[in-house]
Amino acid sequence: IGVAALAQYFARRAPTDEARAAEDEPRQPGVHAIFCLPMWTVAQLGVDLAAGRTTSRQLVEEAFAKIVDPAGEGSRAFVKLYADSARAEAEFADRLRKSGVRRSPVDGLPIAVKDLTATSGIRTTYSCRAFADNVPDFDTAVVRRIREAGFVIVGKTNTPEFGTVAFTESDLNGATSNPWSP
Repeated sequence: IGVAALAQYFARRAPTDEARAAEDEPRQPGVHAIFCLPMWTVAQLGVDLAAGRTTSRQLVEEAFAKIVDPAGEGSRAFVKLYADSARAEAEFADRLRKSGVRRSPVDGLPIAVKDLTATSGIRTTYSCRAFADNVPDFDTAVVRRIREAGFVIVGKTNTPEFGTVAFTESDLNGATSNPWSP
């Protein structure tokens, strides 16, 4: 399913009772980042952005805080963070939203891209030493759709070499374990 299809789904979807109740109550700081539990849905984060209860920049900062948390697995799960560009993209999404422009229901939400996915101007290694310096000059279709929808790419995540096995370990980027069951 593509990002555009997801955006259309969430745009048509009637809010649940849970989402309606959450609209009336501000979220507690520190419990709504996309990388921690309890996890808020994409739909709820979109509602919070539209209502002005949070900003794309705040969500990106919370995501980075969880990624670099020494108690978490984020620093090993990510092979590269793109802090400067992610912050700039988040601020752009916030400016668009303030001017009344919303590219999609996911506009301004942070997202990570697997290192198997060619991303223009961003090193894409496929976790293979032979591609350690590979920087594509094009986006794959999924990345193009992610960008068009307004997602904010915060970084690239680790993968087994060429995605060929069921556990994430490679000579180039090391191993990533499950943070809840190491």
